[in-house]
Amino acid sequence: RRQIISTPISDTPAQLYVLTGFLYVTGGYVYQMIYDCEYGDNITDMVFLVKNIFNQKINTLYDSRVGKYVGFGEYGMTNAAHYNSQKWKMDERKVEVETLCRYNARLFRRSTLDRKVPPVVKVHETKPADYGKRSMLECSVMGFFPQEVRLSWLRDGVEVTTDVSSTDVLANGDWSFQLHSYLEFTPRRGERVSCRVEHSSLRESLEQLSLVCCSCFHITGPPHPPAHLLLIPSLYLMPVLPIVPPVAITLQLLYLFGCLPVFPPTCSLFGFICLC
Repeated sequence: RRQIISTPISDTPAQLYVLTGFLYVTGGYVYQMIYDCEYGDNITDMVFLVKNIFNQKINTLYDSRVGKYVGFGEYGMTNAAHYNSQKWKMDERKVEVETLCRYNARLFRRSTLDRKVPPVVKVHETKPADYGKRSMLECSVMGFFPQEVRLSWLRDGVEVTTDVSSTDVLANGDWSFQLHSYLEFTPRRGERVSCRVEHSSLRESLEQLSLVCCSCFHITGPPHPPAHLLLIPSLYLMPVLPIVPPVAITLQLLYLFGCLPVFPPTCSLFGFICLC
């Protein structure tokens, strides 16, 4: 029976393997031929190994660093000498460092290590409360890759760690991840509350990436009626403000809900403004 194996695996962050091989099984005996490509962060340091294994014992080993086969045991040394005498086989092994190892390593890196998907960020109030009472915000970061991400809460530009809870980074099962963080707080007049997300996909060499932002304005008359929130895109900020009588406006709170059209190096901000 012949079985072809092609399995990319990750052992450590600094070392990856691309394995291909053949498996022969007959009469209770097993013969394996394994092609092993080992490399670190830089694929130019590629090491190509060809292992011939009989009943779980290595018979011969080709190492690209040596440039020839090495045999183990009497039968293995005989085979190694035979392989090394075959010029076509030795030329083929040298070429396979590029055609088999580096070619597949580049494909693997593009689809995994170098793949970047920016997050979708949403912030909403999970525990509505009147002004001056305890409230809770949830910041959801979804659909991003790779897994490493940093989420932080800021109040008036200062990072806060108290009354903050977060989930672990959760796998969606489709090569993307999600993270949720919660801030419990009592809104203060004129305060800016922000959810900041830092992810490698939000930074490029010449262009800084930011997400589309929405702002929320809370506009009321006298303080007696209960407050209600009205979602308005941030681009309407300037047209709205002149219409509202100045005596009826007090800047009360700025939550973060989307992101502003700014160009931070690694992060995007999300929020909304409450006026009352």
